[in-house]
Amino acid sequence: MDDTSAANSGNWSHGLEGGEGASFRPFGVHWLDSALQETLLPGTPWEQVEEKVSRGLIGKLRSSQEFKDMEKKQMILQLLGAKFVERYLKDELYVPNILEPPRITLLKRQQLQRTMQKFLKDKLDDVARFHDYLPGTPDGGGESSQRGEDSRQQLHSVEMRVTQEHMTSVFQKGLNRHLAMNGFTAEQARTDNIPDPSLPSMNCWSGASNLLGHSLCAILQRDPNRLSYICKRLGGKQLPASLREFLWAEMLLRHNDSTVYTEKTTEKSLRKTFAKMVSKGKLELKISKATECPISGLIKKAVQEKYDKTVCMQQYKGTSYTSQCSEALNVLYTYNRSYEPYLVHWLFPLQIAFHDIGGELEDHPYELAFYLNLLQSNTFPHWPEIYAIAEQAMARLQSGDMELYQHLQTCSTTNVKVDPKEFMVQLLEDERKKAASLSWATQQNSSSTDGLADNSKSLLANPVVFLRKWVGEGFVSVLDTQAVLLIWDQCFMSDWNRRVLEDVCLALVLLLRRDFMEATDYHQMRQVFLLTPCKLYTADIQAAFKHLQGGGAAIEVPDLDSRRLETNVPTTTPEPYNPVPIPINTAPPQADMMIKDQKLRPVGVTNFHLNLVINQPDIRKMEDEDSPQLDVMDQLVNFQPERLSVSVAVLHKGRSLGDRKCENNGVMVQAPSLERGNPLNEDGYTKTYQVSFSSDSLIFDDVTLQASSYDLKFKENQAVALITVTYRLLGGHEYLSLGWAKLPLYEYQDDNAPPDSNGTYCASLRVQLGKKTLPLFPGEAPEMISLSIADPDYEVDDHLQPGSYVTTTCIDPSDAGIPSESTSSPQPQAEEPLWVPYDSDIGERSTPWKPDQGFDLYIDQVRFLPDNATIIKVTARIVQPHDPKVADVLATPLLDSPARCPQFEYRDTTEKAEETNLVVLRVYTVDKVTKELVALGAAILPLYDEEEHLLHMAGFQLPLRSGIPDEDIPLDKAALDKLPIVPGTSILVRVLPISKIFIPAPNYASGYYRNSYQSKPTESHMTVMEHYKRQDNWVETVQDTIENMHMEETQTSQDGEAEATPLAREAMTEWLIDRLQEDKHLPEGVTTPGDLDLTRCVNYDLSCGLNVFVRMTPGVKGTGLYTHAVCQVLPGRRAADLDITSEGYGVVDRFHTKQHKFNSLQTAPQWKDPPKHIHPHYDTQSVLFIRIIGLTLLYKPDPNQEGPGVIRGKHGKKRVQLGPESYLGWTVLPMFDKGCVAQGTYILPIFQDDTNLDFLEDIGRADNLLTWLKSNIKKKVIKINRQYATAVVSVFDGHYHVKAESVPLPKRDSFLDVDDFEKFAESAQLGKEGPQISQHILRHLPKEVQDEEMDSVLYQQEEKYFEQLALIVFDEVLEDVKEIGLK
Repeated sequence: MDDTSAANSGNWSHGLEGGEGASFRPFGVHWLDSALQETLLPGTPWEQVEEKVSRGLIGKLRSSQEFKDMEKKQMILQLLGAKFVERYLKDELYVPNILEPPRITLLKRQQLQRTMQKFLKDKLDDVARFHDYLPGTPDGGGESSQRGEDSRQQLHSVEMRVTQEHMTSVFQKGLNRHLAMNGFTAEQARTDNIPDPSLPSMNCWSGASNLLGHSLCAILQRDPNRLSYICKRLGGKQLPASLREFLWAEMLLRHNDSTVYTEKTTEKSLRKTFAKMVSKGKLELKISKATECPISGLIKKAVQEKYDKTVCMQQYKGTSYTSQCSEALNVLYTYNRSYEPYLVHWLFPLQIAFHDIGGELEDHPYELAFYLNLLQSNTFPHWPEIYAIAEQAMARLQSGDMELYQHLQTCSTTNVKVDPKEFMVQLLEDERKKAASLSWATQQNSSSTDGLADNSKSLLANPVVFLRKWVGEGFVSVLDTQAVLLIWDQCFMSDWNRRVLEDVCLALVLLLRRDFMEATDYHQMRQVFLLTPCKLYTADIQAAFKHLQGGGAAIEVPDLDSRRLETNVPTTTPEPYNPVPIPINTAPPQADMMIKDQKLRPVGVTNFHLNLVINQPDIRKMEDEDSPQLDVMDQLVNFQPERLSVSVAVLHKGRSLGDRKCENNGVMVQAPSLERGNPLNEDGYTKTYQVSFSSDSLIFDDVTLQASSYDLKFKENQAVALITVTYRLLGGHEYLSLGWAKLPLYEYQDDNAPPDSNGTYCASLRVQLGKKTLPLFPGEAPEMISLSIADPDYEVDDHLQPGSYVTTTCIDPSDAGIPSESTSSPQPQAEEPLWVPYDSDIGERSTPWKPDQGFDLYIDQVRFLPDNATIIKVTARIVQPHDPKVADVLATPLLDSPARCPQFEYRDTTEKAEETNLVVLRVYTVDKVTKELVALGAAILPLYDEEEHLLHMAGFQLPLRSGIPDEDIPLDKAALDKLPIVPGTSILVRVLPISKIFIPAPNYASGYYRNSYQSKPTESHMTVMEHYKRQDNWVETVQDTIENMHMEETQTSQDGEAEATPLAREAMTEWLIDRLQEDKHLPEGVTTPGDLDLTRCVNYDLSCGLNVFVRMTPGVKGTGLYTHAVCQVLPGRRAADLDITSEGYGVVDRFHTKQHKFNSLQTAPQWKDPPKHIHPHYDTQSVLFIRIIGLTLLYKPDPNQEGPGVIRGKHGKKRVQLGPESYLGWTVLPMFDKGCVAQGTYILPIFQDDTNLDFLEDIGRADNLLTWLKSNIKKKVIKINRQYATAVVSVFDGHYHVKAESVPLPKRDSFLDVDDFEKFAESAQLGKEGPQISQHILRHLPKEVQDEEMDSVLYQQEEKYFEQLALIVFDEVLEDVKEIGLK
């Protein structure tokens, strides 16, 4: 369903909401409510859908257990509504007073209502899915918002499609009528940019757009779950004022601290808390008005200064904005004593967005302060994050536009005059260090930060500091109002995603490229950073931002600057700057250096990929014309790639220094696509061809440059490669020049060499290495090639049209470390990137497909095999969802390819296919430890777009998932989505048109392979992949692995009696296939390999350590006690002899839980601590000793509620002490197994604690912990806890930063076998009743607070006080205890 069915998508029957006919007005907007009621009228298509759903729902209800429970049944009937019950359930007894006090408490009624609402929703969804009324299969709490989010999803049910079309028509007519009544048309709503005169001047949206914004607000108020979808659809656009106010406020409130703003609290309670803290601040500051705090004069002066100097704020100077700003900042200072000058900038967009807040005028500063506090506390990035964003933007600039990046670096070191006293240099340096520690911060741009800590001047002059200023002030200080609103809209709609801020920074720098390139020193560069951004057009900023968000190339952004087209407008001239004289260097400046006659380093150009957009005029219109072009056009219509040739000439000042050519081997890598209309001719046609050349590299190894002809000061004098694309015409040897491109080959490199004997300073030229994408200029190349001309100038009659380009790679053949990409040899492991996002300029595009055309499936690589994998094979099958049982095809890796990232040269041709075909890929391996044949993972690739019927002709990177789909469920593209991902492992495949020749795989680093959000590694998986690269076998090849396995297994089978015979290379692939054969290497009676153990995918790494957290201890005798789990590592024999490393790894860690779940029981306490990260030495005999300690304490809140209360000991004693009742039990946990962390969620028996722990010395010598426990129970050295209590503890590898990114943790309850398993289970069930931990606090609070239980704001405040004090007391008690496990 599309957006127009918002009301019906979440509630299938308006009767479920208790609506009655015309009184059902869920939106409160007349046209929306009218349109909705029209869709519900008798005789509409919805009536048929509703009837089916209602009947299906009745069947589901009658067969459910909930309908047999009287209270639940009555709540269901009440939720369905009297009208629905009368129509469908009139034979059911409807007794609503069963749900009224005193028969049921108010709290229980609320809980029952929420439970039954969810139950009804689930049943409705089940019925809808059964009738094929939903476009997808939701499986979570937020999926209801997704049902209508993509109207392109195909609804297979005929009646649902008819209903959707009817709804769309009704709502569209209603919208048009609504617009017409307000003086607008639908076309104006889409295109009109005339501001609404009723709105303040800061809004540039039309009145029609603002009307639509009001309607969207009404929909969001009804269904807040649709917010993310609306944000996604409006990304890149500026919001109308009405929608901006709603959306900003909603996002600010959603970001509020969860410890206060829980699901049960409301905006009202949040405001109440804010007002209470402001009142408290007034008392503490001894002021009568919050708008007149002790530093009001300082704030007023700062506000006036900002409004005087900031461009976008100047027009509001002297208005109510300045006074409101001052008063709001005074209120904020009263609230939390915070004030910074940059808050003036942060507040300005909020003033514009919330200009029309209801209420009294004097309350407006409080409203602004309230939102500013939410922005400051939980939404806006912190300063280390801001610095990291700035550094990341500079890193992307370095990779996207090296020339501009180097120019900025040069300017930042020229004529620098800064006063470090004017800046907080140490603060900047601290921010830089903290930014470097962020997991997503760039690590590659070392040149931008290295050494800055040692030179405060270079730190302050670095361009990163200006980007930091931009972001830190919300871009308010440098942009005009409309641009600021646009950017803040994007930030709020993206949930303040750091990538948005990076893209904004990068877009602004690139749009200012012309201004930066005219700057020659630090002062002029600084002026561009601070004074010029406000001169950019908002539309250009919007276009540049959307370009970068869409994955566009950075080098294309400067062309979006409209100012370059204004030839009559003078460029900005930086103010003159007279620097303080500086000492003169004895060496000549860089520009005066000369190059001696020298033979330049060899250079190679390889891997040509052409994207040719060729003119396809209507030849029939040219039949009467006597033009030689006609024959040429005819030949280009019948384009043949083998007639293309590419030639490369190295030129310098028009003189050729050498030329090379490749021809006759062009291969079409994609079927041509025909398009009508182009930027030059709307009625014309163009056809796009993509052609690759697989010839060897074109090498120039005899290029000599004369010193007299080269001057480093002028770009025009540099050597350039001229790439010419020609087409051989039929009937002779005539060639047609289609186009040409220019490629700079060398760049200046100052070697800091001393002068020669003649006193001449020498420099050198180095090859500009790497892949380049160059625009193709149409026609023949001019005699002199100018590097300053950036863009081709196309004419309507040119053979090549806009969009034509050539991609090639520049290499240095003399450097053995830089391979030629034209060969198919494996890439060196040291250069293997972790993950490369898809580059739409490099990858393929989908092409129209016909069933009889068929396709080629290529298997290219499996990336990053886990530590417990060895040799692999890949099987593939082309299946139908209803018939998945077809034969597999087998692919084996290249012997010389990397063992951990094996590569393939495999192609399978399918002559004829069907639209519903799926490619099912499976990877098998031999477990490194168990030597068993196992399935490493699987992936499913849908071949065709279900709506457009297009072949997915492209390269794909698919994550491997562990397991196989349920055979009882029809196979589809989402069949594996719920299975766990194998950490960091993926498979590269291509689907291409059938070709006569094998097309080699592109380099993964090129960005050719499409990878969805599912294949993008998490931060934890990136850490795992880095771990793989550090392993000793990372440099091994597939051949090395086969040799090692063959040698090991041969010696094992011969019991070492004879020396194993080496395996010949030609027999290795056959041995690999045999070793991975199911019918030979699976146990008898087993036909399907098991799955690779994901818990052993990563070997233990001391530097990463492991994570452990105690979840709960059900069944302990903890009534009346404040309980925590105290943990300590007990090292095994080997680990005990190892030293602590210089990093502090290997220390005997001691820690205890700290954060309770206060709604858990005192006899089954639960904790919500984040996992504890520890770094013990690896030893299978090392264990984690856990001791459960409970304290008897009494908490008395502060009677004035002005701060924390006090904690007393047993019987009101001042000091809290350990007593006999405090020792609730102990348990032990294994940490390591088979070279890995023993990952899992353990259910452990708790043993009696009699304070005598001498036996623990023996644990470190036990070869098997479970055997040791059983033996010592039998010897009565240890005893099971009388309550048969248990502890639930989770352990996972430290490579995973958070538990959500770890592999699924298996439940491990084998330790319960030390005694009667059933008794442990029974104890856990009995422990579900009793007082909650919250009773430590509630029992001493007022009666009205106790009635609200944990929902009370006062309780929540006291809970924080209590936990802080109780932890201090607990730590003090443990300080006095020297016994193991406590200190």
